[in-house]
Amino acid sequence: MIAKFGNIRIASFKLLSVSESLLLLYLISVILISMTPGGNLVSKLVGLILLYFFVLSVIKSKRKILISREIYFAIGWLVIGLISGFVATDINLVYVKVFTIIQLLIFFIVGYSIINQSAISIKTIFYVFIISVVIAFLYGLLTQGNSAVVVTRNRIVGTAGDPNQIAVFGAFAILFSIYLIIIEKKYIFKLLNIAFIAILVLGIVKTQSRQGILIILVSTIVLLILNYFSEYKRSNNKSRIIIRSLLILLFSIVIIGIVIYYFRQSDYYYRVQALITFVKISLGSTSDNITKMIDYSAYERKKLISFGIRMWLDHPIIGIGLDNFRVVIKNYWPISNRLYSHNNYIELLSTIGTAGTIVYYSIYYSIFKKLSQVNKKSEFFKNNHNIKLIHIFITAMVCLMVLEFVTVTYYSKFTWILLMIILGYTDKLSNAKQVEE
Repeated sequence: MIAKFGNIRIASFKLLSVSESLLLLYLISVILISMTPGGNLVSKLVGLILLYFFVLSVIKSKRKILISREIYFAIGWLVIGLISGFVATDINLVYVKVFTIIQLLIFFIVGYSIINQSAISIKTIFYVFIISVVIAFLYGLLTQGNSAVVVTRNRIVGTAGDPNQIAVFGAFAILFSIYLIIIEKKYIFKLLNIAFIAILVLGIVKTQSRQGILIILVSTIVLLILNYFSEYKRSNNKSRIIIRSLLILLFSIVIIGIVIYYFRQSDYYYRVQALITFVKISLGSTSDNITKMIDYSAYERKKLISFGIRMWLDHPIIGIGLDNFRVVIKNYWPISNRLYSHNNYIELLSTIGTAGTIVYYSIYYSIFKKLSQVNKKSEFFKNNHNIKLIHIFITAMVCLMVLEFVTVTYYSKFTWILLMIILGYTDKLSNAKQVEE
């Protein structure tokens, strides 16, 4: 189908099947409404309808259920989580979390199977993701200042219900917009993505989330390094690549300087300044009272991680039971609330032990291995866009692992959707399929 404005051709696209459309709708629901009151039920309903039509298409022999090798690691991890229930203080928490993980794995398999057998392009996936996040931010910017936001110190939360969560969405959306700016041929779409990035950056600043700015910094550094080494390896004029890279570095330093100047004028700055002061005092003083006053959030996270490491050392093999950190933390820190460890690595190590954590991160290792293999044979790609896409995927995986130092992600819909997208299109590329159109 071709979209036109008068006699001007805007874009061409293929009509999607019901399952493909529902997959995109499910992605939209996770970003826009899953964290609003009642929104999680709506998102699950969309997921169930997606599952129904996918099974129907399998029965009619239009599709196959595809199982990637990463699923076997996920099943092994799930089994270890179940076994950890034997030592859990609260077995109900284990059952609830296992049920959640089973749902996530089912949708992971369904989404992976649809992507590998469908006409959905990576551009479509990225645009759906970016536009959904932009809408969430615009809603947050328009409603900023209402009574519900006062409790978060006027930090916008959009429709995500959490300033950190929406900031993470925004940071990944910026990464995907950068890819679209690179591959789009029409200037109108390049300008559209630049506009998206401007809204996303403004939104992230308004969330005052340190997670958002961390992901932006990490993604920028990783992406620049990957692109530099790729171009250097493929170029016959190495000196030209080096000179151009130095110019880009100089330009980046100037831009960063400008950004830092305006950043220091924003509400965002006080949170970063408080964190830096906290770290300095923590390294040079034992006064918990001082550190609590300066940045209680950082103080609390430090305590949770410290006690989480102690839990793991006390139960190194099987842990304390899946999702039981928030119960057992009371035994180590009596004044603590029922909180997660705010660190995916510590959360897994303490709750399902060393073996369970290794099995879980074997999923990531397997995806990185596939990305590396595809990247090595990137010289066989006819289109340079596929090389850029692999760089985006590697960057996204690195950012996810960095993010996991400050939050728990193993049961997050967003985490499994991101892994599904990366794995689905990486396997397409490994089969020499072009996915950039």
